[in-house]
Amino acid sequence: MKEKLQNCQGCDLADTRTQVVLPRGNERAKIMFVGEAPGRQEDEIGKPFVGQAGKWFEAALEILDLTVADYYLTNTVKCRPVNKEGGNRPPSESEIISCCHWLKEEIEMVDPHLIVIMGGTALKVFSKELRISDVAGEELHGHKITKNEGRRLFVLFHPAVLIYNQKYYKPIFKRGLENLRRIIDEGDFRIPF
Repeated sequence: MKEKLQNCQGCDLADTRTQVVLPRGNERAKIMFVGEAPGRQEDEIGKPFVGQAGKWFEAALEILDLTVADYYLTNTVKCRPVNKEGGNRPPSESEIISCCHWLKEEIEMVDPHLIVIMGGTALKVFSKELRISDVAGEELHGHKITKNEGRRLFVLFHPAVLIYNQKYYKPIFKRGLENLRRIIDEGDFRIPF
């Protein structure tokens, strides 16, 4: 799958990317984290969550007591969306739709028991009607994945929100991590050594 993904020409982002940002982590993990889209540093290095948001993600992993063996990390959109000024921008609806099949393949391949949705863009893939501000820090019930496939879905704000407004988002993010930690501890989602 990674080889096919590296050669993807599914949307216009193929023309502006440095490279496809490939997932990282354990392909047999019980926990899958789904972010939004790569930023500049991720585009340069080719790995998700290596920039400033990555530092917050790594801190979250410590709070959750997870190692790289315990999770699989990917993005909704695999290539960096760039605005006219050369900065990051949210992916468009068509870019999300173009990339969505990759995420579906990843979910089938990894077969996680718990999917952690990080941010509004990732949430759009799972629910068009929910807003991130209404469900961040909570488990989603009643989704077709939870009903038909027996997976659990949990929603967090994307760690990048802490870069822009730490005073407001840090308590909300922390509370979400506490709720997620409880689910992880109760569900035995860690890979035993």
